[in-house]
Amino acid sequence: MGSKRHGDCNEGCAPERSACATQRDLREWKIGQAGSHGLKERTFQAVRMTSPLAATIALTCTLFAVIGAVAIATSLPSSPNAPVYVPVAALGAMTIGVLAVLSRRADAFSPLGLVTIFYITSFVLGPLYFFSAVADTLTPRYDTAWIPGAVWMAAGSYLVFVVGYQFDVLRLVLQPRLHKTVRGGRPNRPAVRVIAGLFAVGWVGRLLSIASGNYFHLASGERTASNSTGWITTAADLPTLATAMMAIWLLRTPKADRSLPLVAAAACSVAIEVVWAIPSGSRSAFLTVAMMLTIVFYYSRGRLPSKVLLLAVAAVAVVVVFPLLAEYRRVQATGVTVGSALAQSARQIGEQSPSEALSAGFETTISRFSSVTSVAAALNAGRTLIGPDGKKTYLWLPAQITPRAVWPGKPDPGKFGNTFGRAYGINGDRDYSTGIPVPHFLEAWFAAGWMGLFPIMLLVGVAFRAIDTVMSNRRTSPEMLATYAWLAWPLVNAQESIIANSTASVMKSAVTAAVLILVLRKVPLTGDLISRKPADDRLISGPRRSPAL
Repeated sequence: MGSKRHGDCNEGCAPERSACATQRDLREWKIGQAGSHGLKERTFQAVRMTSPLAATIALTCTLFAVIGAVAIATSLPSSPNAPVYVPVAALGAMTIGVLAVLSRRADAFSPLGLVTIFYITSFVLGPLYFFSAVADTLTPRYDTAWIPGAVWMAAGSYLVFVVGYQFDVLRLVLQPRLHKTVRGGRPNRPAVRVIAGLFAVGWVGRLLSIASGNYFHLASGERTASNSTGWITTAADLPTLATAMMAIWLLRTPKADRSLPLVAAAACSVAIEVVWAIPSGSRSAFLTVAMMLTIVFYYSRGRLPSKVLLLAVAAVAVVVVFPLLAEYRRVQATGVTVGSALAQSARQIGEQSPSEALSAGFETTISRFSSVTSVAAALNAGRTLIGPDGKKTYLWLPAQITPRAVWPGKPDPGKFGNTFGRAYGINGDRDYSTGIPVPHFLEAWFAAGWMGLFPIMLLVGVAFRAIDTVMSNRRTSPEMLATYAWLAWPLVNAQESIIANSTASVMKSAVTAAVLILVLRKVPLTGDLISRKPADDRLISGPRRSPAL
């Protein structure tokens, strides 16, 4: 039976593969073949959304239905928190509905899904936390009465963003080329030369970052401004991309073909990335690795990992990792060495009781979603406090890709969050290091007011759909999947900053990685130079049982 099935789908399948031991092994082998078989045929169907008109009508009806239902429910029993529950419920219904639709289409982590995750965490969960009495004592600069208006602004912006996302303008222009790319028979696994090259370039970038003082968390509250450019920072992230490719290689290799060195290499790569993230004091570095592995598994297997595994990782992150990083940042701010700060932080976390660890982890995690407080403060004080810089941020986009050697006086988009914080009294007057979140729609409001907010968010939605179109073959191309998974959390995190400092930076990283991967594909291995035969790009794995693998 196996021989006939294999012969039907691929004439080049080896006959010995027909003697697979179990149906499970056969199913895993078919998953490994997905990059060159039926999964390609379903790519366009899986990413296609509803029409713009239908999406607009459905979301608008949902919005007003939820508003009416919640307004009626909250008006019966008098509740002081009723004003925030209405917009939170409306936005929550929209975001959960969008994720449900994307999940049914096996595309929950599309760019729309990633942006939706940001709105859920920052404008559904965040307001509930900051509106509570406990959070009120922790954030005396905010008045909770400002929060409902901020959530309404987020809900309207998200609705317009989703509508803009329906307009796939780029696909209309690139349809023939995209069709050719998806059906072009790309290899099922990344080339070993690409993985090795990314590791080599990346670790050079990391050594340069360490030498320039741009790696460890510093007492000033941010990384040093040194001669290390953004290009070096991008290079230092490349080992994470290589780790994603290692994970893809492992997942697309049937269990019968997986060797111990392959499994060990993939596991060590993941462990090294986690260890590398801790001294930086950055929760985003840890979340980048976690989401990257989740997305690699999701698009390789067509489903999420085990729920038990996801819950276990989330529990460790909330109870151990995030409190450890927060304590490390606090201790390191006193001026002690990095090693002493890590040791002292680990002892502090280890001495906590389970209830204390859970409480500290919850507060550390939820308090991170503070974008709603930024929007609330800005709406309360008005647009004028930000000054003329608020209308110039979109003009800073070229600064993201232009080296300072070429443009010595170019503006630094990364300082806008700090400028905003000092202008609105969130930071102290002498605090020139702490950045405050400025979501994309708040940037649009600063630049063009209410009349320009929604047209700009419509264009932002169109731009994110273009990102989805460019990376639409992430299901079939291992390099594309690895790049997309590598950039997934940065795309979520980018929603907290102005476009010139966040989304543009992510796109610069994507272009850099794409160019480097294309170059590494052309680099001959040692065997190529000696024998002039095609190089075998297999990693250290078992014997090849099918030429298609």
